[in-house]
Amino acid sequence: MASTAPLFKELEELIEAQSYKKALHVTFQILAQDDKDPEALHCQLLCLMHQASFDEALALLDKRPELAHLAYERAYCLYRLKRFDDALRLLRPMTEHKAKQLTAQVVRRRRRSSLVARAA
Repeated sequence: MASTAPLFKELEELIEAQSYKKALHVTFQILAQDDKDPEALHCQLLCLMHQASFDEALALLDKRPELAHLAYERAYCLYRLKRFDDALRLLRPMTEHKAKQLTAQVVRRRRRSSLVARAA
């Protein structure tokens, strides 16, 4: 099996350059060599999110138990997919500052969404 070190170096450079589509391709190359590599899986998820492919990111979270600990990322995907109640269920028990900020955004968007629905 070939070393994944050069691929990870390339991946890091692509992510720093915000070339998420190319970086995503590199994550597939790494995972072809080690399909459970947690760093490659996490990078794959983040690349999908940076490309606004939230359905795909959520599908990845659903099918890969190695990513089960990424509840904030799951909540963010749900928020961007306008699944506000599902996002809030995940965010409420979180104590990190970023989770509290996202909770406030979700509540605001949910409120705005319900006002628009009533006006229509």
